[in-house]
Amino acid sequence: MTNDASPRRTVVRVSILGMLRRRAVPGLLVVALGVAAGLLAAANLGTTYRSTTSVLVTPTGLPAAAFSDSLPHTEPPLNLETEAQVAVSQTVAADAAKRAGDTRPIETVLRDVRATVPPNTTVLEITVSGPEPARVQRLSHAFAEAYLAARTAGAKRAVDDDIAALRSQLAALQRQLETVSSQIARSPDSSPEHAYAEAQQRILIDQVSAASDAVNRLTASEINGGSILADASVPRGPGLPLRAIAIVGGVVLGLVAAVALMVWLERRDRTVRRVEDVEIATGLPVLGAAARGGRSHRGAARGMLDVWVALRNDIESALPQGQSVLLAVPVGSSAGSAHAVASLAAAFGRTGMRVAVVCADLENYLLPEALGVSPGAHGVTEVLSGTPSVSPVPGDAEGVFVLPPGGSRLASRDMLHSRQFAELVRRLRESYDLVVVQALPTDSVAVARVCDATALLVETGRSRWDDVEAIVSQLRRAGARVIGAAMLDPGRLESEIGGTRAAGWSRGRGGRPASRPRREPTAPVAPAASAAPAEPVTPASGTAVPSAVPSGVRRGNTVLPRPELDPAAEAADSQRSSGG
Repeated sequence: MTNDASPRRTVVRVSILGMLRRRAVPGLLVVALGVAAGLLAAANLGTTYRSTTSVLVTPTGLPAAAFSDSLPHTEPPLNLETEAQVAVSQTVAADAAKRAGDTRPIETVLRDVRATVPPNTTVLEITVSGPEPARVQRLSHAFAEAYLAARTAGAKRAVDDDIAALRSQLAALQRQLETVSSQIARSPDSSPEHAYAEAQQRILIDQVSAASDAVNRLTASEINGGSILADASVPRGPGLPLRAIAIVGGVVLGLVAAVALMVWLERRDRTVRRVEDVEIATGLPVLGAAARGGRSHRGAARGMLDVWVALRNDIESALPQGQSVLLAVPVGSSAGSAHAVASLAAAFGRTGMRVAVVCADLENYLLPEALGVSPGAHGVTEVLSGTPSVSPVPGDAEGVFVLPPGGSRLASRDMLHSRQFAELVRRLRESYDLVVVQALPTDSVAVARVCDATALLVETGRSRWDDVEAIVSQLRRAGARVIGAAMLDPGRLESEIGGTRAAGWSRGRGGRPASRPRREPTAPVAPAASAAPAEPVTPASGTAVPSAVPSGVRRGNTVLPRPELDPAAEAADSQRSSGG
């Protein structure tokens, strides 16, 4: 009965719609915090106005480098990035603040000023921001004037320095010319000294002439660093909607943080949510159509009856030929798994099969009550402790017989590992078409050894991946044959449990005890006179299994009498029913 299928590698995937539904509360809280932060920032921000002055930057008028290599200052190449830095320098800022009448510190003034250069132009845009429209207009204009004044003043200083240098050079040349002229006058006309002195005189005359021309040109040059192309105007409205930007920024940051938080929570959540979760985590096929939102949900639109029929068909096809003992292991709440086993047994019973339901969960009475069997009826614990003449009790569903947990204190869960339990399962296998055993996950390994196949009952939104993977791993190591997992929707199960009819059959009793009622062993349930006698009890096993037609079986319009129940159990059952 081994299952060679190995679990596939677990991959954590995030369902967007499911994540938004489950994590809506923390996500909305984070978004609300982001909006609150944006509103707080907007409340602390004042209205900001902007005013811009456009300055056309032109050459200053200094001589070009090719005009005279001897001049110390010539017109440099125009670099607008450098001019932008000059426009917001400390010197220009001090002059601009003085012109605009701004008495704030220069550092404070410069924080509101920005100089930019539009691409492929020689235009410098000086923008000033601030809370007062008139002030930003005055300061922007003042910065433009201060920049142009500083640029013009620098060029004029360069021209004055060049003129001074040329005049000093001209004076030296004139002194040399006077010396050479006196040498010419003293030397004979035919002497070499005279010829050399004349040559020197001509050179000096050319240099004096060039220097004089340079001085005249520099003196006559017009120095102009540029002009205002578009003057600043008083802004009529805020330059930037900072408050709106702060609010929108808070909303965006809140949304981003909310999505990050929801994804983080979703990836840390190990709860089974979808059909694909079980398939990816364990490699098991999903049985039936009880999962909401999964691929098998197509049949659920026809009602829960079709859900159990689909689950029955999948299990019937998965069970090997000639094997009829199925172990159902719940991975979730007891109420949901008990109702699922009861509904599944009823679905098999409607096909004419005789189904025995064995409640191997000795601490839980939800399953027998779901099938209309009193918690006081003798059951598994009595069989394991050696009580004779204990037979499965007919349930409310047609063709379904229930062996409840029982109330004997002489048996414990450890006896599920015994040969008595294996003998019980063997005898039920011989007398019923299908035997469904429900056991706790902790007892599933021991019980699975005497069963032909095992199916997990996984509840979406309640069962955890870790539990499912651990149970499947233990069952596979024990050699159990795991045929798949049935996905149960707790919401739909609770809705069906609360109705007066479940999966097409009446439950008969509504109350469900919260815990197992402990009773002293009572007398065995005696079969009715009209029923076929129960098979003899083997002393080695202490187990009794009903004959081919147990009492209480519905056949057509005839209902054979059910066995008499313990009066104390009936009274307790009636009290719970009236209280429910």
